[in-house]
Amino acid sequence: MMNFALELQYSARSKIFPAYSCAYQREILAQGRMFISQFNVCFYANIIGWETTLVIPMKDIKLIKKMKAAFIFPNSIQFENENDEKHFFASFINRDKSYQVLTTAHQKSLTAERPMTREEVWDMVYNSEEKVRFSSEFEKVYSTHGCKIA
Repeated sequence: MMNFALELQYSARSKIFPAYSCAYQREILAQGRMFISQFNVCFYANIIGWETTLVIPMKDIKLIKKMKAAFIFPNSIQFENENDEKHFFASFINRDKSYQVLTTAHQKSLTAERPMTREEVWDMVYNSEEKVRFSSEFEKVYSTHGCKIA
């Protein structure tokens, strides 16, 4: 796996889409942020010094599906790769919008179509008032990880 900071920098050059607050299921639920780029899904959490990083190339994902946390709460998404390895993410505030961006970015990354642009994602997810607020929040998140937005 690539160094996470380097991967975020690479993803920033390849156009990072929205970042979502969610929790990655490991030994415990690690609450952090999922960063979606044209070619990768990245996750980062830091809970009292215990860092969790994950980089999943879009090309390795064979299935993205909506799930329920604890078989009750419809706030989760699971990725499966070619080796049947599963990555479970819970606690999405708006799972359906997150799922829509993930599946569209995944589909476009695998086909001959051009990758999604940030503007296409924003049009899919946000109205014009939220775009301005999101843009400044987005830049703050990446600057804290030493990444520059192109």
